[in-house]
Formats: sequence, C-alpha cells, structure tokens
Amino acid sequence: MRIEALPPPTQAEVEKLLKVVRHRVLRLLEKRGALPAQGPEDALQAYQAHSLQQRLRWTEVGRGWH
Repeated sequence: MRIEALPPPTQAEVEKLLKVVRHRVLRLLEKRGALPAQGPEDALQAYQAHSLQQRLRWTEVGRGWH
C-alpha cells in the first residue's frame, strides 16, 4: 500500500462540501421531528434558536453551582 499526499482542498471544494452536509443534516433533523418541515433557511434559523436556548439553560445551571 502506498500513501501519497494530496494538495489541500480549494475554498470552492470546502464550500460545496459544507452545502451538502448542511442540507443532509437539516433533512435528517426534519425527518426525526427535531425541526418542523419548513424551507431550509427557516429550519436553520429554528435550529439555531433552539441551540441558543439550550446553551443559555446550561449557563444558568452553571451559575447556580458557584
């Protein structure tokens, strides 16, 4: 077996991969009922809001322990 170093991905390749991953993650979250069936931008905003709310809860819990 021979291993060869490859050049790093281009910015365009990284952006294309990011779009594919983002689309698949949003679709999976919709399928599992974690996001309401909406347009991709609405779904992303809803998920970001939910994520922020979860982080704020952990911040509040952490404050009670000090």
